[in-house]
Amino acid sequence: GAPDWQELLSIPLEAPNIKLAVKANFKVHEYTGKLLDKHLGGFTLGKGDEGAYAPTTTTEKGLEILREAVDKVSDELGFKIGLGVDVAASSLWDPREKMYVYSTEGRKLTREQQIERVLEYVDRFNLCYVEDPLEEDDFDGFSEIVESLKEKAIVCGDDLIATNPAILREAIKKKSITGLIIKPNQVGFLTRAIEAAEISRRENIVPVVSHRSGEPPEGYLTHLAVAWGGKILKAGIVGGERVAKINELLRIGEEIGFEKIARL
Repeated sequence: GAPDWQELLSIPLEAPNIKLAVKANFKVHEYTGKLLDKHLGGFTLGKGDEGAYAPTTTTEKGLEILREAVDKVSDELGFKIGLGVDVAASSLWDPREKMYVYSTEGRKLTREQQIERVLEYVDRFNLCYVEDPLEEDDFDGFSEIVESLKEKAIVCGDDLIATNPAILREAIKKKSITGLIIKPNQVGFLTRAIEAAEISRRENIVPVVSHRSGEPPEGYLTHLAVAWGGKILKAGIVGGERVAKINELLRIGEEIGFEKIARL
């Protein structure tokens, strides 16, 4: 199947403006497809729920390919592009065995081994963003990763927090995260999503506004990301419902200035 870690991400870190940041991600996506075909031989360009490539390969190989694509585009455009991951570790976690099950690799990892792997990959691939590295109830494990990584990478909570302000406060108290995924329909009320965004800004937690697998072809999410000061907008890069968000971002850029881009 696809890599065991749910998402492998490119993040334009030093783009001088929004237009070039968007261009960078489009070019990384394009070149990644070519590299997948080259390295995996006859890759059929299968897609996942959010429009991304879904090759039959390991997370390690996928990161090696994406690293090559990112480095090429970074050299071509002249600014730094980072790598990130959404581990979605709850989908790997077997609560009965207390193990993380890597189906594509055919192996299982203990909690300690999972933490070791996350830290190893951050160093090896110079990851700047790690989302849900452990299962959704392991606040202490998240805290251990935050403490180990320091400023190396954002440790972002999605399943851990579920955009819930009360859980967010607990995570902040335990120093479990340095970034927060905000999904308005995850928590059920826009007012609670706004509250979560306000808490994250106040506590210096990086707000990351994110799409869902099923998305309408509308740009509302982009407006929320801009209004909430989202440092990262996870919206995908291909497919009508994803491109709608990017187009809206470019339209907003035309109004307020393309150079007004958030910095991590």
